[in-house]
Amino acid sequence: MRIWPVTLQFFFAGLLSLAADAHAQGPPNQFGLQDRANAARRMIVLAVQQGISSLPPAAAQSFSYEYDADSDGLRRSQQPGPTVLRSPRTLRQGKLVVRANVSYFELSDTFGAIDYLVEFEEPFEDGSQPTLVAGFGLGVGANVTLINLATSFGIMRGSELSLHVPIVIVQARASQLSSVILANADSPVGTVQAAGPFLPNPLSGDSDTRAAQVTQLRTAFSNSLAPPYGDCSDGPDRCLTFRSDPVGTLDVDFPDGTQLGIGRIGLAGKSRIFESPHFQLALAAELLLPSPNEDRFAGTDSFAVQPLLIGQWRIPVDLLAHLLFDVGYEHDFSEAELRRAVWHVGAAIPFRQVSFDVGLAGSHFDRAVRWSPNETRGVGPGGLPVKLTALEGTSLGKSFIDLIAGTKVELVDQLLLAGAVTVPLSSDGLRPAAFGTIALEYSF
Repeated sequence: MRIWPVTLQFFFAGLLSLAADAHAQGPPNQFGLQDRANAARRMIVLAVQQGISSLPPAAAQSFSYEYDADSDGLRRSQQPGPTVLRSPRTLRQGKLVVRANVSYFELSDTFGAIDYLVEFEEPFEDGSQPTLVAGFGLGVGANVTLINLATSFGIMRGSELSLHVPIVIVQARASQLSSVILANADSPVGTVQAAGPFLPNPLSGDSDTRAAQVTQLRTAFSNSLAPPYGDCSDGPDRCLTFRSDPVGTLDVDFPDGTQLGIGRIGLAGKSRIFESPHFQLALAAELLLPSPNEDRFAGTDSFAVQPLLIGQWRIPVDLLAHLLFDVGYEHDFSEAELRRAVWHVGAAIPFRQVSFDVGLAGSHFDRAVRWSPNETRGVGPGGLPVKLTALEGTSLGKSFIDLIAGTKVELVDQLLLAGAVTVPLSSDGLRPAAFGTIALEYSF
């Protein structure tokens, strides 16, 4: 079994010849950059939508109505409803509640750099057809402000309908991490290409030999990284490092900057199916309509439906707390990364004119979001086509757990102010450190 040696002499002589070709304007989709930018765009769209789904219910009720045995009719509760937890109680027939929510969260993370196998699919003029290992990563971020306008209406005893319209403002950004020769780390954008150790010919067709060649290339790549990434001390022309370049400076299509759009409008209904003095159950369902502004990160261009079972148990009469829970499944008809089992559980402590609630929220998604394609194609030096294969995982996590807390206070009759915070407890996915929401509700 013969393996081409990856010697330092061959390695760096070849690197410098490849880097010299890069001093001209780089070709489109250089080393698959456009495909990674597309992946960053999709990841931000999905992460923004996942973030919006993690916020408190958009159309929360101000006050609930319950049966009064003494008057044989409905009476308004003297206590505001919950903020971050869903209640099975509904509005009185003909009652209207309007709500305006403002939420803010910031997404920011760096993925990689990880090893990529880069295979030239056509030979150079000298007959060589290199195979190399280089490092690529992605830094992404988004500042998201959400204005959600919502209304709920009691259509009959024990049933209500709600509508919410999200207005989404997103400031998105992305940057590429790439391995380069240390001497080129501070070179102007567009004058340096990614670099890494390579063999002069395609990899062997024998699987064992191919695996050994890939291992040899990865070892050579690791040994060539200068501090703080590795221990290479052979000088700036003989070591590698990573540099970060905003994708907006790399002549690729990416909608950075501030974007304004309409998210997925939601239509929801809720109906009580069981009620006793200490326990209530309701069924709810929400239809999410496609966002017309997916290209502005406002939401996905897809339909979704989310049925929920909502329950409330009032702890013995001498205590104020209510235990609340809901469980359901959100089925997105196009995006598997948004299909999820969802649940909330917690306690609400209502007082006259003020309430507090705290709990946990969880989501488990059917498919993980990818921050980069596992396999993609692009062009290398000289415009020759290359195939890139990720040698490490590019998927984010699928399970989210959040701590949720909220409070609501009646400012004047029928007007309430609500505030909520959501703090992710799991590190899966592209998630903020915290979500903040403030809302005003008015009952007619």
